[in-house]
Amino acid sequence: MVSTQTYGTLPTPTRSNYTFDGWYTNHKSGTLVTDTSTVSISANQTLYARWTAYPIVALSVRNGTVSPSSSYVHVTPGGSTSFTVTPNSGYTLTNATVSCGQATASVDTTQNTITISNVTESQTCTVTLGRKYTITYSSFSSAGVSPTAGDQPTEIISGGSTSFTFSAISGVGNLYCSANRISCTNAMCAATTTTCQNSRGQNKTCKQVTISNPTKNVTVTCTSLGNVY
Repeated sequence: MVSTQTYGTLPTPTRSNYTFDGWYTNHKSGTLVTDTSTVSISANQTLYARWTAYPIVALSVRNGTVSPSSSYVHVTPGGSTSFTVTPNSGYTLTNATVSCGQATASVDTTQNTITISNVTESQTCTVTLGRKYTITYSSFSSAGVSPTAGDQPTEIISGGSTSFTFSAISGVGNLYCSANRISCTNAMCAATTTTCQNSRGQNKTCKQVTISNPTKNVTVTCTSLGNVY
């Protein structure tokens, strides 16, 4: 290094989980020195490496466990990282919501992973898992409606929906639940008219029921019945 000449090629150091910002004449302030900078002193000089730490991401999951379980994961600026989430019994990644500041969150229910991408700043992402609720059918078996108990849906996820159909099960003159006579406790119910076949292979009117947006365990009740002939 010679006074009035350029510094020439400077080394590029590496440091785990940090970005190298350049060489400076002071460790806190000072002037940035590059390969083409001109040497302005005539004595030995110490240059200081300046660093910026990678942003760190933490994932907070209630009613479940997360891996990696470390409090923070360093992420390359603008990059992404993935966490594996194992929900506790009664919870699911289906319909889960992730609150994650400026980053982008995506949920893969087949791999049980949550990926946080476009990370530009350190943050804690909070996951609210979907809640599984059970469905109970009130007095439907004694009314002679279908599907039978083994075919009935027995579970619904918070924010989700499920559908089933009341139709003739055997013989003729079987009962089905009339439209607008179906009620749900702790969820929304909607009944629409559709076509089903009775035991003679004849097309008859029956009802399709959709249960949606449960808030607790759901009870479905039929308050009036009609005949399928």
